[in-house]
Amino acid sequence: MAKNRFTVSTSGLKEVQTILKELGRKAPRALARALYKEAEQIMGRSKADFVPVRDGHLRASGKVLLPKIEGNRVTVEAGFGDNAAPYALKIHEYPLAGKTGKPGAATVGGWKFLEIPYTEAVFDMDERIAAELRKEMPETR
Repeated sequence: MAKNRFTVSTSGLKEVQTILKELGRKAPRALARALYKEAEQIMGRSKADFVPVRDGHLRASGKVLLPKIEGNRVTVEAGFGDNAAPYALKIHEYPLAGKTGKPGAATVGGWKFLEIPYTEAVFDMDERIAAELRKEMPETR
């Protein structure tokens, strides 16, 4: 048996546990709002700068769905097409979209019209989401 002993006492543990539980309850909702904001920004940039436009229907079909929270899992879906999703996918994957110069063809935008702004946004998305979470939950600072 060791001759030297020491004792550690803590105080405020219940308060810490209470704060952690509250953060756990607030975090999914705060994350949902931050992810939705990111998706809206990506969609806005996609519509403004990338979607091929002939008559505007494809651009108008772009939307961000409200976040889904299932336990600790948060998802936000964004996309184009509604009932014309197969058409939107075809144009998204067509390298000449917006570039053919044919009469009646789109004259602006191009392919990968959602992928490109997403890929660009993801570079520092974690920092923006973290900043949003700090705003939503100041107790995490």
